[in-house]
Amino acid sequence: MKNELNKSIGDYIAELNRIYKVGNATE
Repeated sequence: MKNELNKSIGDYIAELNRIYKVGNATE
């Protein structure tokens, strides 16, 4: 269960990082 939670958090952070990089690229 804890592994699943960590995986979800990791995916969430990766998604935020991807959005952040895309946002910076457009400036």
